Amino acid sequence: MKTGRLALLLFLVLAKTLRASAQETILPPVGSPGDPRVKAVQLVGAPYGDQLKLTITPGPAATKAIRIYSAPSGLLLAIVIDSAFADAAEGQSWLQRYRKEAPASVLAVSLPTEGAEAIVPSRPPDDDRIVVYVNGSWPDGTMKDRLMADGTVGNGDFAFTTYALPGEDPTWCCNNQYCSNNCADCPGPSFTCCQQQGCCWIKCGTVIGGCAPGSSSGCVP
Repeated sequence: MKTGRLALLLFLVLAKTLRASAQETILPPVGSPGDPRVKAVQLVGAPYGDQLKLTITPGPAATKAIRIYSAPSGLLLAIVIDSAFADAAEGQSWLQRYRKEAPASVLAVSLPTEGAEAIVPSRPPDDDRIVVYVNGSWPDGTMKDRLMADGTVGNGDFAFTTYALPGEDPTWCCNNQYCSNNCADCPGPSFTCCQQQGCCWIKCGTVIGGCAPGSSSGCVP
C-alpha cells in the first residue's frame, strides 16, 4: 500500500513538472524577428579625454526622466529629463530635488529620443558600478521613479541595454568593442558584465573580483 501511494505521489509531481515546462515561455533571441521584448533603456559610456561621454537611449515607453549614478560612490553623473516634464511644476520640483545631490549634467530633450549625449566628469577610480533610475509609466499603471539597472561594469568603457516584457524577467545585454550581445534574463536590476579582450560574460547579481583586466586567466564568473 505504501509503495502504491509513493508511486502515485511521484506521478503527480512528474505531471506537475511537465505541465510547468509546457507552459514556460520560450522567447526568441534578443533582437531577432518576432522578439516581443521592448527596449527600456540603453546606456553607453566611453572615455572622452579626462572626462566620460555618456550616450543614453530610452525605449518607446512613456519616460519622464532618467538618473545615472556611478557607484558605490553615489556620484550623480547625469539627468535626462523630458522637456515637457521639465517645464511643468511637477518636473521643476523633481529636478530641484535631485540637482541638490551633485552638479550633474542635465539634458532636457523630447523623450523618447535616440542618443542623448552628456559629457561628465570621470568616475571615481574605485567605482565599478553604474546605477540607473527611470521615472516613467510602468505595466502596473504607476508613474514613478524605479531602479532600472545596477550594473557592475568596471571603471572603463561600457555598454548595456535592458529589455522588458510584462510577466517576464528583464533581459540584460552587454556589448562593446570586445564583446557583443552577451545577454541574460535576471530577476532583478543587478547584473555583472565582463567586457574585456578575451573575457566576455554576463551574470545576474553582483560578481566581485571575477574579471581581471587584460587577463583571460582571471575571467571566472
